[in-house]
Amino acid sequence: MLSDQELLKLLLPEFLVEHFDIIKAQEHNAELHIYFEEKSSIPEEINYPGAEPRSIRNQKV
Repeated sequence: MLSDQELLKLLLPEFLVEHFDIIKAQEHNAELHIYFEEKSSIPEEINYPGAEPRSIRNQKV
């Protein structure tokens, strides 16, 4: 039998599964709240000089 985390990984887009860890999932008022944490590795497609892990969260718009 699959764990809750394994089931979520089957339902989520591949990008999320590859680049983020699922921290927790909670049901709240018939809604599912999923919490993610960015993995500290840099994907090959965006690995350039000056790239830093966790830069998605720290981006300035």
